[in-house]
This record gives sequence, C-alpha cells and structure tokens, in this order.
Amino acid sequence: MHVNDSFSADSDYAEALGAALDFSYDDLQDNRAGLLSVRQRQRLQKAFKRDMLLICGGLLLIILISSRRAGWNFAGGSWDDRALVSGVLMFIVLVVVVVATVFAVRRYRRDTQSGRVAQASGSIRLRTEMRSSTRSNTVYTAYLVDVADLTFELPFQAHALLQDGATYTVYYTPHIKKIVSIM
Repeated sequence: MHVNDSFSADSDYAEALGAALDFSYDDLQDNRAGLLSVRQRQRLQKAFKRDMLLICGGLLLIILISSRRAGWNFAGGSWDDRALVSGVLMFIVLVVVVVATVFAVRRYRRDTQSGRVAQASGSIRLRTEMRSSTRSNTVYTAYLVDVADLTFELPFQAHALLQDGATYTVYYTPHIKKIVSIM
C-alpha cells in the first residue's frame, strides 16, 4: 500500500497526520520541492531558542551547585580545600556540555539556514522503545518509525496514525534528523 500519492487521498487521514506532526498541505508542497516552509523554519528556530535556554539554565545550575559543593564561600569569595578537585570536575563537565552545545548549534543553523529537507521513502516499520530522560530522570516510551535505514522519533498521535508496512515518504531536516512531514 502506498499512501503518499496525494495529500487529499483521504483528507481526514491527511489532516489528522498533519495535525499530529504540525504540517499543512502548503508545508508538504514545499517539502516535496526539497524546501522547509517558512512556518517550519520558524518552528525550528523557536525550538532551537527553547533548547538553548534549557542548556544555559542547566549550565548555570551546574555552576552554582558545583561551586557550592566545591566549598565556594559566596559571602567571603574564597575556596576551601575541596575546591581543586571539584573545580576540575566542574570544568570537565562544562567543556563537555559546551562542545555538545556547539555541535547542536551548528546542526540547527545548517538546517534553518539552508532551508532544505531530505527525504526517505519506503516501507515503514513502527516500533516502541523504553528510554530514560536525562532532563527529568524518568523512563518514557519512545514511538519510533524506521524507513530506509533511518530511525525517527514521533509523537504518539502520529505513530498511532501510521500504518506499519505501508510505503511513505518522510521529509526531515538533514542535520538534526527531525521529521517535518510525512505522506
């Protein structure tokens, strides 16, 4: 079964899938031409800003907690004996986070500046996987779709709408590998 021939082949299905992944018919037309729509580009930029705020907040929290644990006396501006070891560990953590952030920034920028999308077509395989969140220390179910040797995470609503084994074309950002539309 091939379901990507027309957005309106089953308009209720297409609308539900578009709502689940936040894309419209116009977005899909731009994606089919190999481009991000203006709306999709704005959404990526907004997500990027949100992620950067979370990273900066996390860095600030790491610095504050680490410096307190290291024995920094905020009132007197001095260190106690544990400062060297904790300071080195804090520096290593900060370097790792900064390097990871730099790579993430580069991938987001490449995707938003190029305005291009990649596509993968073929029979899809739907699956779930238990994952743990480093942000909230919780375990959650990841809803995944495999197509053409690529794996993408989807919201539950989109995962529930897709038909395992059916043929789809997935349009995604080439660097951060985020699905922008599927049909």
